[in-house]
Amino acid sequence: FSDHLELLLKIDTMPSKVSDLAKCENACATSDAYKLDPLIKDSPEPFDRNKQMKIVNTGTIGKYYPRWGNREMTYLGHKYLCPVVEKGEFLHSFRNSYSQKSAQPKIIIKGLNLLDACLDSDGNIIPGKSTLIITEGDTKRLKFLLSIIDSQLAFFYLRERYLASSYNLGTSFTKEMINDLPLPLLNAEQKKPFISLVDNILTITTSADYFENKGKQSKVKEYERQIDQMVYELYNLTPEEIEIVNSSIKQH
Repeated sequence: FSDHLELLLKIDTMPSKVSDLAKCENACATSDAYKLDPLIKDSPEPFDRNKQMKIVNTGTIGKYYPRWGNREMTYLGHKYLCPVVEKGEFLHSFRNSYSQKSAQPKIIIKGLNLLDACLDSDGNIIPGKSTLIITEGDTKRLKFLLSIIDSQLAFFYLRERYLASSYNLGTSFTKEMINDLPLPLLNAEQKKPFISLVDNILTITTSADYFENKGKQSKVKEYERQIDQMVYELYNLTPEEIEIVNSSIKQH
């Protein structure tokens, strides 16, 4: 039903896909989400990575970085600004794949609306209900995938490709959608510029004053635009096709 079938078919000709690099999965079962609820508390103290784990859900995932401590999280009717769980209690209560996946380096992806994904390079963030994750020991691979998933082109492709999954001007994302996202074949050298820009973004967004510093926020937006342009080149888009993507994104 898309108005941009030719462009979608062109993207589909890419020789690889996300699942060839790493698998996207549901973060947790519904039963796990409810079981986690009583363990969550709002921490007034500075985060202790040795004793605690942060929690994010669809509402507190931004592009490239989590909005933990900056945007309030609503979880099963409760609200938290700095939601944490005691690490030992979490690992003891969830002796299943949920705790194993949460303790690994990963990309955490919003399950609804916008295609936003953030990086947890230390395995210190528990992904809440309605999120998707990509776990991978190679953080460079994660950073490259993050640059693709957070790009304008990926959001355009998934929204247009899966119009039937439309939800409130966005999309209800599934692990199959992410896994099947087409990718060009790149060697390690070709991935370096993407990884470098992601590193630049992460360095800025983890600074203590980022959310109050307009200059730093503007710099991150510029890095994001650079990544978008590089992704367009990766997929061999013409100037006309780039304009289709940009115009479509602006409408939403």
